[in-house]
Amino acid sequence: MKKLLVILLVLGFVAPALAAEWNFYGSARIAFFWESSSEEYNTYTTGVTDKDGNYESDTDLDMHLQGNSRIGANVKASDVVSGRFEYGTGVNTRLLYGTWNFGPGSFTVGQAYSPVDTFPSNSVWDDDNDLVASGAAYTGRKAQLKLKIGGFQAALVQNKQSGVSSDTDVMLPSLEVAYDMAFGIAKLGVFGLYQTYDTGEVGTADSLSITSTLLGLRFEVTPGAFYIKGDVFTATNAGNSNLVLLDTLYASYDTTNEEDASTLGFALVLGANFSDMIGIEAGVGYTKNTLDDASAAQTTYYVQVPITLAPGVTITPEYATYVFGDADDGNTETERGALSAFGAKFQINF
Repeated sequence: MKKLLVILLVLGFVAPALAAEWNFYGSARIAFFWESSSEEYNTYTTGVTDKDGNYESDTDLDMHLQGNSRIGANVKASDVVSGRFEYGTGVNTRLLYGTWNFGPGSFTVGQAYSPVDTFPSNSVWDDDNDLVASGAAYTGRKAQLKLKIGGFQAALVQNKQSGVSSDTDVMLPSLEVAYDMAFGIAKLGVFGLYQTYDTGEVGTADSLSITSTLLGLRFEVTPGAFYIKGDVFTATNAGNSNLVLLDTLYASYDTTNEEDASTLGFALVLGANFSDMIGIEAGVGYTKNTLDDASAAQTTYYVQVPITLAPGVTITPEYATYVFGDADDGNTETERGALSAFGAKFQINF
């Protein structure tokens, strides 16, 4: 009798899952790149030295299973309820959310891409960087409640506090919004972010409020086999919020005042698909962060020739480089050099 009850209990949990429509997928990705760092880069980052302790340029092969290799499933529970999960290497949760389609729009609960997330690029070096943190606005896959109606999206997103050493008081989630429109071969969208939280007491000072804002524009034009994509944004205290950046300057505060950090970024991508087998893409991304008299800028360039050998089987040769502008702390400028790579990404989707 007990065994029968256990079986019935298990079936009670499993039956709804069996009734749903499950579409599993996976993607295995190997990075195979020779990476070269300049003498200035290694000096700035305290990197490679010779036997006498002098910093020098260096080249090494980097071959590894990319962290964004994944396995997951799209699940349809009914005509109005669906979901998705996706796990990467580690094992880490990349996506886990459910969506209710209520007719004129949808409501999503879980960890998903946010309205600000913009992917104009297909750059593959640095684990499919996609110019993320290098001009493409991206706040990451975060816990959120997202409403979507037509081209409009609004989400209450997990509030992330960075660059603050004291305790923080959080009363509100981050707010992300976007509105995307289509005009024939062109698409245009605007997006924004607002986040605020209070610091704990710093020295003898009272609590300070750190507010992050972002406003951006994204676009895509696809005349035939060619395409142009990009985005541009400006932000305040972006490093203190969810925005992902290579160069990060945080809001600065002491016992008497607070200084806001500002960020300007853009990405521009040009490409063409010559056939179902081969294409070409080139892009540039730029970010500059400024805090009072201090500043740091970084530019990314890449060119690639994606090759499709069979459905789901791709090899993407690419040359890419991060050129780091001089870091200026208000008193001294420091050369930061460049980090470059040449190689390919090998990928099989299944």
